[in-house]
Amino acid sequence: MGNTVIENLQFIGRIKGLDEQRIEKEISSIIATIGLEGHESKEARQLSGGQKRKLGIGMALMGDPNIFIMDEPTSGTNF
Repeated sequence: MGNTVIENLQFIGRIKGLDEQRIEKEISSIIATIGLEGHESKEARQLSGGQKRKLGIGMALMGDPNIFIMDEPTSGTNF
């Protein structure tokens, strides 16, 4: 069984050293920002290609980085 959108974001938050309370707070905000509402419990492998790219962006946003560099992460998707 694969990991869900939420589990992927939690994993990245832990890798970045965030405490559980901050992880949970950021997940809600990030999911809304990247437009994956309603897909939180889907396994990442069940997402479309565009949704997977959005998840990757969400993972990069965990921890509120000072710098966020993108190199063509989407193909014509508007956020």
